[in-house]
Amino acid sequence: MTALGRGETDRFLKKPDPRYPVVLIYGPDAGLVAERAMAVSAASVADPSDPFQLIRMEGDEIASDPLKLADEANAIGLFGGRKALRVRVGSKNIVSAVEPLLRAPPRDAAVVLEAGDLKKSAPLRVACEKSSTAAVIACYADDPAELQRLVSESFRKVGLSIDPEAEELLLSMLGGDRLASRGEVEKLITYATGSNQVTAEDVEAVVGDASAAALNEAIDGAFGGNTGQMLPALSKLLAEGERPDMILSAALTHSWTLAQALAQVDAGQQARTVAERAIPFFRRRAAFERQLQIWKREGMAPTIRQLGESILASRANSELAIATLDRTLLRIALGARRAG
Repeated sequence: MTALGRGETDRFLKKPDPRYPVVLIYGPDAGLVAERAMAVSAASVADPSDPFQLIRMEGDEIASDPLKLADEANAIGLFGGRKALRVRVGSKNIVSAVEPLLRAPPRDAAVVLEAGDLKKSAPLRVACEKSSTAAVIACYADDPAELQRLVSESFRKVGLSIDPEAEELLLSMLGGDRLASRGEVEKLITYATGSNQVTAEDVEAVVGDASAAALNEAIDGAFGGNTGQMLPALSKLLAEGERPDMILSAALTHSWTLAQALAQVDAGQQARTVAERAIPFFRRRAAFERQLQIWKREGMAPTIRQLGESILASRANSELAIATLDRTLLRIALGARRAG
């Protein structure tokens, strides 16, 4: 059987099809792979908490004894009934252990293979995709629609609502790994228990990265001409051990983004529309929109050049790196203040 589509995968996770007793679940999103492997394994047995029904096995051990997997899959359980073997595929090839099960599927067992990111030519993936007795599920990073569904379902289950701004902010912080995303959502739910609605302040307090927030404060303060905002944020970043050259690199990235946005505004686009596209965090958009009013496109080139030179200088002389950082961002802030 070839890889399951999204709709087929959702149905299979809730009710695995017994025609496909071997299930290969693979992909770069390790959290999503583990979550789906657990879902299929649990749905295949009467009591997933029973270690005689849900049996965990390591692929590297199976590779050294290929018959072990087939023996376990075909063995009659102590108390009878259906069982699931959840196999975590390691670095060793276990195709020789899986192929006998593809040719002669076990009657009362589901074999769930939990693998990493397999290339199209990987022997295990090829064997399962060609077999009529295997289901193959690929796990890639959640797209926005899947993240939206994860958030909505999680809050609905506990009877909590989340306001639109908070939801937008939360979604911008999630992705990449399903288990990590789910963990952040569950942490937010625990924090907000007892409230009627989750707010953006709740999201920033629980999910937001304090260092990332301080970095944004420092950069927006500098490019907005607000030294009162910039200097405390810089002090916080340095106290937390952030490297001056990395802060300058973030400022350089921001200057490129600002330069591109200014070009779009000069071409006739609305500043608010440009800011919405350029900045994923809605709470930064007002600051960015103000920067679009302060700065001119022709003024960005010397700023970008200055930041590049400061990055090189801070790396060449670590003893003067903090001074270089302070001097560079202060110049930017004073320039923005004069322009504003």
